[in-house]
Amino acid sequence: MYQWEREALGIETLGELAGGAQVQGRLEEPPEGSTAWWISALFAPDIWKIWRVGLLRLPLSLRLQEPLRQPDPVEFRLSATVPSAIRHQLAHLEAVSVSPAVVAGQALGFLVRTAAEEAAAERATGAAHLVRVFAPTGLRSRLGLDVGRDLRLHVLPADEYRP
Repeated sequence: MYQWEREALGIETLGELAGGAQVQGRLEEPPEGSTAWWISALFAPDIWKIWRVGLLRLPLSLRLQEPLRQPDPVEFRLSATVPSAIRHQLAHLEAVSVSPAVVAGQALGFLVRTAAEEAAAERATGAAHLVRVFAPTGLRSRLGLDVGRDLRLHVLPADEYRP
């Protein structure tokens, strides 16, 4: 993990990480019609304010082996500055839950869920489901990740891991 990633989490070493949830997932191609661009465009400034890192537009899509309840995420709401002409098209993005995460024990990412995705995760009873992990670096190329690869995700409580 790069120094700036550890600084974003407010840690010196990965050995300091405690709490949160660890899950296994299989890397998949992002679903068609993904809202990834909108999430990056609308909520990256909020992530910058807290963690001082940006986001890339293409997230990792992971099919988890077990349901995941995000440990104490921070919630961001759609800005009042979004024009009303498109606001109704973004109703599904009215609120998102964001948690910092360590991908494959090596890199910083952010698990981002819409309110609908969070509600579906709460109702999950063992069915595998898809999550998106956004990052300040290109995780697939940086970590040599191919579709179909299994990897570990350590999702952290947002309030405990910030500079």
